Amino acid sequence: MTFALFFFFYPFIPESVRWQISKGRYKEAQATVKRVAKINKVKLTDDFFYQHNFYRTRETTNPERNHDPNLIDLFRTPVLRKRMIVLISVWMTNNLIFYGLHLSTGSFGVNIYLSFLISAVVEIVAMIICILVIERVGRRYSLIACLAISGIASCIAIFIPVGAAKTGVAMVGKFGIAGSWAIGLIYPFEILPIVTRSVGIGICSSASRVVAIATPLMLLLYDVWPPGPLVLQTIAALVTAALCLILPETRGKKLPETLEDGEMFGM
Repeated sequence: MTFALFFFFYPFIPESVRWQISKGRYKEAQATVKRVAKINKVKLTDDFFYQHNFYRTRETTNPERNHDPNLIDLFRTPVLRKRMIVLISVWMTNNLIFYGLHLSTGSFGVNIYLSFLISAVVEIVAMIICILVIERVGRRYSLIACLAISGIASCIAIFIPVGAAKTGVAMVGKFGIAGSWAIGLIYPFEILPIVTRSVGIGICSSASRVVAIATPLMLLLYDVWPPGPLVLQTIAALVTAALCLILPETRGKKLPETLEDGEMFGM
């Protein structure tokens, strides 16, 4: 039923102006801007579109726009390649720990219904705090902090016996990974060039789904080596947190549009 609402709202959702410009659809971009300005009751100046190069042609733009960038372009250059690998790692780690803790909630020795209630509240609080923090501290250090919190909490939980204390520490880990998910979702939108953004996010999403499918299998380690799942979560979180140092800070920065912009972004 929820998905059906998509078809209702689709006609009212404008296309991204940046994407239209990156594809050379300048007339469509102009129409979109006029529509948004009308809705917001903003009067555009006569030379607005000339000032923002809405009438330039494909021949005067970067040659890379003469073809549609694809998956290979994201891994062709060293900077984008490193950042894509880190983003994929972040999404995979987020799913590994999020679902690992989520599915393990009932095995920590506390009433399963109470545990799930606390878990849900923790996720909401983490999301709200991250919204406030990332605009002050920035994306990169906020993401690193969230992953570190989750990894340290998972490590501590290894040495705590089943009970309320173990559940409490696990909820701290859930807080960290929920925050990491909130930040990790917006990071690719700000790091990847517009022309390859949808492809890059698709890769990250696909990789994370594979991990989500495999996570229940990881939990079988509880029967063989009880600390196993938490050890894997600790390693994944701390290693990924270190890898995030490669990512640039995007707060307050002009977002990259072309592949060249993406390669030079944050340098």
